Amino acid sequence: MPFHMSGVSFSSPIFDNGAPSRMTASKRKEILVVDNELSYLEMMCRTLRMEGHKALPASSHVAGVNSFILYAGDFDLIISAVALEERNGCELVKRLLSIKPNLQVLFVSAPAGAEVCRFYGMLGPGVHFLEKPFTQDEFTRLVRLILEQQVSSANAS
Repeated sequence: MPFHMSGVSFSSPIFDNGAPSRMTASKRKEILVVDNELSYLEMMCRTLRMEGHKALPASSHVAGVNSFILYAGDFDLIISAVALEERNGCELVKRLLSIKPNLQVLFVSAPAGAEVCRFYGMLGPGVHFLEKPFTQDEFTRLVRLILEQQVSSANAS
């Protein structure tokens, strides 16, 4: 049964939500998803879980920071909307990157969000952007690409 706390909406167990895993634990990634548009938040988390990943939703900047700290930054990918209520997603990601610099990041936003990311200097290696509106398939393909690149980079080290 879903419940809400401090802007975080999640089900128990927190990450899995009963979704069957189609991948081994070593390939399974833990992903923090932050978006105040609940339809996108739910779609992204559901899609990630269907792909076998652990997805933790947060519906605000504060909830995203709190979730990151609560789970000791143990995330492989951060997916964040640029427009959030308290502060924007770029400010959130900058804060999280100061804690864990090797995080992969995917921003999701309307076209103006890309300009906000540029203003904050947030476009570059390890940072990706997906323009809203997007389909579940577009989202899935990009997340797979980001995670595959992450594995390739780790193997090259």
